[in-house]
Amino acid sequence: MTNNFHAGELAVQQRAGVQNDASRLSKGIRSALQPAQRDFLHEQRLAVASSVDAHGQVWASLLTGEPGFLDAVDERTVQINATPTAGDPLWVNLREKGPLGLVALNPAALKVNLAEVRP
Repeated sequence: MTNNFHAGELAVQQRAGVQNDASRLSKGIRSALQPAQRDFLHEQRLAVASSVDAHGQVWASLLTGEPGFLDAVDERTVQINATPTAGDPLWVNLREKGPLGLVALNPAALKVNLAEVRP
């Protein structure tokens, strides 16, 4: 089986004791968006974009919009129709052609067991 994680990720998983969970979840990691994932993105109102500045610092940027602001135009391309807030380094980081990561969330579907949340 191909491993979807690099050595650093594997080390963190081992340290946290979550190798089995990570292995199970890695089966969902693909190089192309599946139709259900494309549909999910189109329905979302919230995403977090990660970018890297010229000094190697990683930044997280909150992006919001009406459903459809994330548009998976094909299996490898997501068009984001949102503007970062003033002062957010995302625009500068993207102009530098740095990498971009994207996590789309549906907060209404998240369920948290408060008994398991630790300060």
